[in-house]
Formats: sequence, C-alpha cells, structure tokens
Amino acid sequence: MELYSKRAKRLRGETPEIFVYDTLPQPLRVQISNIFDQQIGTYDECHHGHTASVSEAYAFIVDTLRDELGVHSLVGTRSTSKYL
Repeated sequence: MELYSKRAKRLRGETPEIFVYDTLPQPLRVQISNIFDQQIGTYDECHHGHTASVSEAYAFIVDTLRDELGVHSLVGTRSTSKYL
C-alpha cells in the first residue's frame, strides 16, 4: 500500500535512491516484529509457558539465523529488542 506520506517523501526527494543492505530501518524492524506477533504469537507468551509451539518457533528462527550468519549469538550485548 502506498500511503500519501510515502508518495510525498518520494516527490520531495527524501527517499534514498540507493538500497542499503547492511542495516534494517527501525520501521522495518517494527513491521517484522508485528508480523511475528500476529502470525506465531508474542515473545512474552513463549516465555510465560502459554504455548510450547511459540517457543519452538522462536528457537527455530534464532537457530536458523545464527547458522546462516555464522555467529554464536545474535547480539553482543543485552538488547531492548524483543527478538534480536
């Protein structure tokens, strides 16, 4: 969906024309977080014993990302992010 605000930014030249691949913009992080919450349940639910399948889903995601990125941990320090 192309919102008016997105069209206006593009017309004003406020959107980058070059794609950036080494960082995830904060709005995208929020969108991904919301998709996770809506589709597989919230991170808090899996840590409070509500659903084993939610915990398993998040464990699978974390393990897959660590394997693909070749790291032992997704973050070096404690993060305020819900997932990474």
